[in-house]
Amino acid sequence: MAAMYARVYLCLTGILFQVKGQVLFDYRNGNEVTLQSRPTPVLIPGGQKFPFFGQLYNAFYVSKDGIVGFSPDAEYVTGKVYSFDREKLANELEDYPFIATFLYGGVPLNTPFQNGNDIYGGKIYFQILLNSTSSRDIESMGRYINDAFIGVYNFTPSYALVITWVNVTDLYQISVAGCNDKLKKCQKNTFQAVLLSDGKKSFAIFNYQQTEITTNPSYQAGFNAGNGRGWSEAMPSSKLQNAAALQGSNITGRYLYKIDQERILTGGCNGQRELSPNGRLQVTPGFAGMLGGEMLEVSGPCLRREDRIFLRFGTESAYSECSMINTMKARCSVPMLLERGEVNVALSLDEKANFYYDTDITIVHPSRMPKETKVKLHDNGPGQRWNETYATTLALSWDPNLLSTDPNAIVDINFVGFIENKITFQAGWNKRITLNHRDVRVGERTFMFNATDVFCDAECARCEVGVVEVTLRDKSMAAERRVMFSGVVPMGWIVNTKMLSMYGSNWQHTKCVAWYNEDRKDMRWLENLEYCPCNLQLALADFGRWQTDVGCNLYSNDPHKCRFHLGAVHCVRAVQPTRQEGAGNQCCYGHNGQLRFAADTFQGSTPDRSHDWGAAPYVKPGFVPSLSHWIQDVVTFYYCCLWTDYQDCDYYMDQRGTRDCSGYSPPNQAMVFGQSNVRTFDGQKYHVCGEGDFVLLNSTDVKIVGRFQKSPFNPQNTKSVILTAVGVQARNEVVEIKLKGPEVDRSIRTLDVLVNGEFHYFDQGPQRWKDFKETAVVNSDDLSNTKESNFTIIVKNGVGIQVAEENDMLSLIVMIPPQFNSSGLLGSWNNNINDEFTPAKGGSLPMNASPTQIYEQFILSWAIERKSSFIPFPVFAKNISLCTPTSDQQPSCLSDSACNYDLWSTGNTTLAQRSLKFSQRFQELQTELKPVRSCGLLNVPRSIKDNYNYSLGSTVTIQSCRIGRFTGRSQYTCTDKGDGSQEWTPPITGSCQVASADEGLNEGAIAGIVIAVLLVILIVVVIAFVCFKRQRSSSNNKTTKRESDEMPAGKDILYKEDDDPRYSSAQPPMGQKKHISEESV
Repeated sequence: MAAMYARVYLCLTGILFQVKGQVLFDYRNGNEVTLQSRPTPVLIPGGQKFPFFGQLYNAFYVSKDGIVGFSPDAEYVTGKVYSFDREKLANELEDYPFIATFLYGGVPLNTPFQNGNDIYGGKIYFQILLNSTSSRDIESMGRYINDAFIGVYNFTPSYALVITWVNVTDLYQISVAGCNDKLKKCQKNTFQAVLLSDGKKSFAIFNYQQTEITTNPSYQAGFNAGNGRGWSEAMPSSKLQNAAALQGSNITGRYLYKIDQERILTGGCNGQRELSPNGRLQVTPGFAGMLGGEMLEVSGPCLRREDRIFLRFGTESAYSECSMINTMKARCSVPMLLERGEVNVALSLDEKANFYYDTDITIVHPSRMPKETKVKLHDNGPGQRWNETYATTLALSWDPNLLSTDPNAIVDINFVGFIENKITFQAGWNKRITLNHRDVRVGERTFMFNATDVFCDAECARCEVGVVEVTLRDKSMAAERRVMFSGVVPMGWIVNTKMLSMYGSNWQHTKCVAWYNEDRKDMRWLENLEYCPCNLQLALADFGRWQTDVGCNLYSNDPHKCRFHLGAVHCVRAVQPTRQEGAGNQCCYGHNGQLRFAADTFQGSTPDRSHDWGAAPYVKPGFVPSLSHWIQDVVTFYYCCLWTDYQDCDYYMDQRGTRDCSGYSPPNQAMVFGQSNVRTFDGQKYHVCGEGDFVLLNSTDVKIVGRFQKSPFNPQNTKSVILTAVGVQARNEVVEIKLKGPEVDRSIRTLDVLVNGEFHYFDQGPQRWKDFKETAVVNSDDLSNTKESNFTIIVKNGVGIQVAEENDMLSLIVMIPPQFNSSGLLGSWNNNINDEFTPAKGGSLPMNASPTQIYEQFILSWAIERKSSFIPFPVFAKNISLCTPTSDQQPSCLSDSACNYDLWSTGNTTLAQRSLKFSQRFQELQTELKPVRSCGLLNVPRSIKDNYNYSLGSTVTIQSCRIGRFTGRSQYTCTDKGDGSQEWTPPITGSCQVASADEGLNEGAIAGIVIAVLLVILIVVVIAFVCFKRQRSSSNNKTTKRESDEMPAGKDILYKEDDDPRYSSAQPPMGQKKHISEESV
């Protein structure tokens, strides 16, 4: 790839020479259009297809109106303006797909002028170029596309359609202005569209030689997907007026677009280098890891050789210097960042003085990056592990193909330390420590070094965690990445010598106690955490507030998962950090589905002072994703637990005690499934029996709209409607999830996802989760499913929404947190089923109302009106219902109303049985989501119990103590107080007493005192001798226990729990995503 970039500019200069001085490709050998008004059909030869906006077409329709349509009905409509806002009022039935080079009211060919003596002389030409017959022209165009677009390298079109409008004018000129080209000259345009494809990718080149026609808002350039799927603007109408004089590439008057997918990409460059507001920067790939290292290609302004090009990333303005590929694009590496999510990237041409082009890209949490993109740190046994406090020889490896195609390219290998300064409130990568003292070739793939040779100075000793980086020395030789990073690791082996000199041989204990004393000064953050769900079923169902921990979950096959929570089968993390502290809660569950407490096991649930996923605005101490969590919550676990063989682990667990479930309240659910069957929050059952857009949920911060239509896949099903689109509005953010219809290509994805009118793809691993300002959108499909058919929307207020496609229809699940006030077709959660049929303007319908009454008086009242529509191409409801009472009871439906209705309305047993399963799942969740009454932790520190079930009615017996001698009552029962609360009875009096050193003095005898003193001296001598041996041993072998090792003696080996067969399944539950496992604490 590096060699390819060296050749790219030469290719470009060759093309420049060929087209210098002209913008149009030669059209004189083309066919002249003769039809006056109707579009001219042009078939693609050889059965080939043209991909456009996610759909495949086999014919073009060349129109006098400056467009190339994919339907003969595509034409200019007087006064119609295509835009995202206007689509909210448009009718998708009259929405046809087309490409508009210059959409205008074109004059029919050969129309007489008003004087009756002359004929309008505008011409239209078209020509199909095939690779087999016009290979030179086709190859030249292909090379030009490769040079003009970022991320496009080996495109060779199999055909091209060239359409040229020559000296054309509009109806206004002839009919109103009365031009005739003699006494009054007509305003004329000459422009060209070149459409190229290889059957998979497709591109459009717009060439403008002359643009005299006065534009208005309905004269546009852009791409219309048709069928209600959106419009993408190529350039604003104001720019279209002067398109021939402006620069859209390296050639004045030429503009380029990639158009095969729903998200239209702009190629070339903008000759207006200084814009206000900023111009749109194009970046590929559209995501990068938070640690950086990726090579990005960028385009926006046209570049010059003297430019000093820089990219600026995010909140704290991290910069990267770029290299120009050609005048239309550049390459830049991603620096190390301290934030994730949608991050702004801006381009400077004058060495960071001004930034006129920008965009947002997705920055991914380190744990969500694929393992193959990371440096692998080898575990070669004791003394050769990266997470030990002492190491002799350490090894690492990398994939050389990601760094360079030249195996002789040189790399530098460093350990980079991260530090947070709470005094200056700054965080950053402050220390680089060289690990290689010779030139290492990228093709070597592995590197080993003597760890004892690595010197750690005073600045280094202040760092506690870091990463290993392998950096390509010459960035011009970079392939996909310039730098590869390892995961985060503690710096024990690096700082060991320094720590020994500062704190002595037991420095791990010293660091643990120092942290403990500092950390306990302010524990208010614990009070603001979400309470843990009481069991795993609740944790899985409450997907609006809790999501799967990537490092410990049911779905991972990684043998090293749950390394910090041995014995757990699944952990979840609170989605939202606490507002002030950026803290987060983590809850882990055992084989029996019960919450595991830190007081009962060193492998229990531990909250995080710093949320692992970080907290906005990030970049500051305590708020940096992953890294702040490592400093506050993970490296301290090493100090107190892993590096002391758990001898000091109680210090850690005292500070990170489990936030129990005594204050947890479950969410509640509502569903839409099958033939528009609805289950409300309070359990009411009915079905929507009419087409239209309706408000499903209406609240202060969130609004959910559902679109119901007759099935486009099964037109024979005329008795019922299905859910075809869902819109979610969270404050000023709008997420649309729409079923792709049978008229478009569904081989890649079955759902369209748009955020604020822009298509988003979730097909690459790191991009399966995307964070936006008010919501997160997650591809919840199993990793083996690449169809993008199941999405979860998580709103910041705890509302969880799952939209899934199956059997060519949508199903919807909405989870709302407690005390959430709402109205709409999904009802309100107040445990009163009698008021679920509450119309938008008040009142109520009786529970026994007929389907027609429910539709006309309740459902229609929640129909979307024009002023409140936010899903484009709305379907406005009419008082025409499909409501027909049916009392048919099919034995196979087991008296389920949804199953019976779907079988009656469709005659399809498979669909009816699917609805039966949804109904049964709804009932199961109604049971599972009932509050679990718990007394919380039976708080007898250091005790060993016969079981760890703290729910109402459970009896727990304390069997012994891990440390000390047990005194007091040993058996307790969680009992009902009678007022809706519960408590342990009898009152807890048990405790684990640790014998004091002077206990024997109470006898008062002098002999006893002497004996006691002698015993103390003897104990001190023995302890000193044991410590001496341990220090020598531990200094040579302080290791991190892996989860494949046995549990620490005297602790978890005594922690026993029963197995629940539900938690041996690896199927993702609703709203929870099957993640790639990665280390997480």
